[in-house]
Amino acid sequence: MSLRLTLVALRRGRNGSVVTEFALVTPLMSMLLLGTIEFGSVMYAYSAMQMGASVAARQLAVNLASPATAQSRALQIVPSWARADVNTSITQSNAGDPGTNMIRVRMVATSDRLGVIALMSRLAPLPITAEVTVKQELPYVD
Repeated sequence: MSLRLTLVALRRGRNGSVVTEFALVTPLMSMLLLGTIEFGSVMYAYSAMQMGASVAARQLAVNLASPATAQSRALQIVPSWARADVNTSITQSNAGDPGTNMIRVRMVATSDRLGVIALMSRLAPLPITAEVTVKQELPYVD
């Protein structure tokens, strides 16, 4: 009888099921958490790139900075972990004529360089581009 009771107890026992469920769920939940952190940091860096390009274009449009100064100010807005991997270019259509000059600031990086942790973006790095084009304002004449 004791053997029969032991077999019934083993069949009804659930001690190993918790460990098994934990082993199955933990990797999935970890990837979900780390993926969320990675996506958030890439989106934050993109938003900062867009703001930096906007600030640089505005400073150039109102004649407050040279292209080199505007470029360095744009990079200061980008998060420090991504700053070295962002390529910035400033082009002007007609720098000599403020009436027709169009200023374009473009910041480009890949998604695997913008994230704090690059797990999923290393599998397929995507180009992330922030671009702003503005018309140069005429100097104020009183």
